Amino acid sequence: MAEVPNINPQAFDKVSKIASSSDDRPVFMLNLNTYFHGQSTMSSDAYKDYNAAVDAILREVEGKILWRSPVYGQPVGKQIVDEVLAIWYPSHQAFVNIKDAPSSARFAEAKNKVVKYAIIHRSDPYIVERVP
Repeated sequence: MAEVPNINPQAFDKVSKIASSSDDRPVFMLNLNTYFHGQSTMSSDAYKDYNAAVDAILREVEGKILWRSPVYGQPVGKQIVDEVLAIWYPSHQAFVNIKDAPSSARFAEAKNKVVKYAIIHRSDPYIVERVP
């Protein structure tokens, strides 16, 4: 089982409650990552290993990266973010299962080599609405 750094206990408890309820449903997690060496990390072998570990663990919990993008600055605010990942999970339980997934230790090790700081926002699944 992998340790989860910077966990927000109240928010994680809410996710766990939903995961164990009859109200469990798909969830969208917006990941804001800051890397140890900024965007230069994104061309490193360690970053490639991290992405392979992300792909593996998401396969195990049936999550999907919807999109990812480097961040080119913050026109508003002062938070330094190098990359944004939008990840869909089929349920809150799938997200909770990351810590116990077979490759969780590999994922944690790879992440700890490149990710200096991460913030994950929980929201409703991404839905494209047409504007009339």
